[in-house]
Amino acid sequence: MNITVIFLAGGKRRNYRRMAIVLFLVAFYFAVSSVWGQDKTDEQIYVGATTESLYVHLPEDIQACRIEAGAVYQDRKDFKVLYDQKPTSDTISLPKWNGKNNLLYQQFLITLDGQQYLRWVTEMDGVSKYHQDVTWPSEVKGVSCPVVIDDLKELGARHTHWNINLSNLLLPEGAENPDREWMLHREGITIRINPDYVRSLDNTISDLTKADVNVVAVILNIVGLPARENNPLIHPDAYITDPEFSHFAVNLSNKKSVVTYTTLMEFLAERYSRPDKRFGQIGGYIIGNEVDSHWTWHNMGPADLDTVAREYLNQVRLSWLAISQAHSDIPVFISLTHSWVRPNSQDPLRSLSGKALLDKLVELSINEGNYPWHIAYHPYPQDLRNPRFWQDDMATFGYDTPMVTFRNLEVLAGYMDKPRNMIQGRSRRLILSEQGFDTPAGPDGEEIQAAAYALSYERIKQIPKIEAYILHRHVDHRGEFGLRLGLWTAKQIPGHMSTPDQKKKLWYVFQAAGTPNWRDEVKFALAILGLDSWDDVYVYKAAIPEHSPDLEYVISDGELVYDFVKEIDSATITDSLEYRTRLFPQADGGVHKGIYLHPQGTPHKGAKIRYELLLPDRKGLEFHTTLYTESGNGDGVVYRLFVNDKLLMEHDSLSNNNSQHASLKAYAGKSVRITLEVDPKTNNSHDWAYWQNPVIVMQK
Repeated sequence: MNITVIFLAGGKRRNYRRMAIVLFLVAFYFAVSSVWGQDKTDEQIYVGATTESLYVHLPEDIQACRIEAGAVYQDRKDFKVLYDQKPTSDTISLPKWNGKNNLLYQQFLITLDGQQYLRWVTEMDGVSKYHQDVTWPSEVKGVSCPVVIDDLKELGARHTHWNINLSNLLLPEGAENPDREWMLHREGITIRINPDYVRSLDNTISDLTKADVNVVAVILNIVGLPARENNPLIHPDAYITDPEFSHFAVNLSNKKSVVTYTTLMEFLAERYSRPDKRFGQIGGYIIGNEVDSHWTWHNMGPADLDTVAREYLNQVRLSWLAISQAHSDIPVFISLTHSWVRPNSQDPLRSLSGKALLDKLVELSINEGNYPWHIAYHPYPQDLRNPRFWQDDMATFGYDTPMVTFRNLEVLAGYMDKPRNMIQGRSRRLILSEQGFDTPAGPDGEEIQAAAYALSYERIKQIPKIEAYILHRHVDHRGEFGLRLGLWTAKQIPGHMSTPDQKKKLWYVFQAAGTPNWRDEVKFALAILGLDSWDDVYVYKAAIPEHSPDLEYVISDGELVYDFVKEIDSATITDSLEYRTRLFPQADGGVHKGIYLHPQGTPHKGAKIRYELLLPDRKGLEFHTTLYTESGNGDGVVYRLFVNDKLLMEHDSLSNNNSQHASLKAYAGKSVRITLEVDPKTNNSHDWAYWQNPVIVMQK
């Protein structure tokens, strides 16, 4: 790039503004040139592997090169020098082994003319044992925790995930040695594989593969409690005294633990990547579970963002290196919850925001050698007990959204399209590996659950980046914190937590997904979602802004005359335990505003909010609202509308019809007192009642 700078002067007047602009451009050019040059140099420095050796690629004209290698648990001062001289080529060949240490799994500290770079092996195409094509089904729908595989075939499910517990892969201490084929020797360490557990995996994965279901393995480290401190796989800083759950981060702090982990990953990849599919096939690996909530699902003790990201990326990288030796096209995924900018906990040492963790993983990958890891996301509804994700008010359309749920999945898809987040010019792959919809209590609970799935499927069909949508779960599990997420109910049998009993409405909706008669099968959901047609399903098509725009709220058709939410400060509220306003995002992308009223406990003494106003002398005046009771665990409420103490509308919350209208034509041009009442009926338990978009409009 060449720059020609011309200074213009006229007499004694100097164009200082022009000179300042030119000088700024010159300074900017040199600053950017240095950054570009550094980035280009960085990209030219990488480490690759062949079946026999390793190689380090360098920029041209390097005068001094020093290459050191060390394990993930070693300090840099303990790295071993492998090369220290002026290079005669831009490629330096290195042995794959240093004594008993496999350099494939080590870091490389490369010093070029005094500048240091940290790298890992990132080029693995020449190493893989298998080379057959690995293609994923074009249909995205799948279901987790399959109980009856034949039922998956009837459902047309094409994906599932299957948990693989690392600790179960190892024979426990004190057990007799297995046959020689189950004794693996790596770098002077013997790993004893548990044949019984592997054979059970063979049976399941083989049956799923024969059923044409793509299996995504979730690599977990679940250890029975109380956990043994000498377990080689448990992270040394894990909280083991009384942990919330038994999901532990992997120990990468010593040679035995690292060798054990990489050997187990090599074993799985080689066994389940065979072209003959003798033991079944695994199409991808998710490393860990919901690592942004590490205190719960990736126990490594109290840890900050830098610590979690560094150690997790090391585990993911070692996994990718191990798996790529079997097949370089088998993807490796990180696992994140629906918490995007807002962490699941206010304690920064217990949970992180998904976006912060993702950004740090990208940064570390770029700085140490980028490689193709991908994203397995869990966009559960904002409230796991409320399947109405279209009402998620913390899921907004900006990169600073507190949460990413099914309401705003395009935010995550758009974020992965940012150039910095890509790998080799392509977006990282995205799957939805675990998410589901609870079945609310009440007679319409199954229809609400099924409607939620119908809307979610319609939305993701418009986001082609999503390669799999694995619904959690196949059958309700009676130990899942009271959630009823399955396509089937579970039998109430002692000792059996997830035995299929009855098909839910969701079963038939799931079966119809992806078929020609899909929209006919899910017409019932339109009324629940407040949609006239499936063509009204909104997916944000514009570029996602960095900051979420202010939500605009949608009213009923007609000219707005009076907004009860906006005028709440002028109202009188009586007999209410609590009241407030709230935003309610809608299925079509719009937003409703609502008034929340929780009545006092006295039976039949309702919470009231009264307004006094002058109605215009115009025809076609109507009161419009949509009613919503957040919990179905009580006896419900009765909503009432009064004008000058005359009852104009009454609606029991246990009824399905929640869109209400009342004519006000008799009061046109008059001063009126309008009262919105919520009656608790016999008790006020769970009487969380909302008037959504309570407005007066003039019909067109």
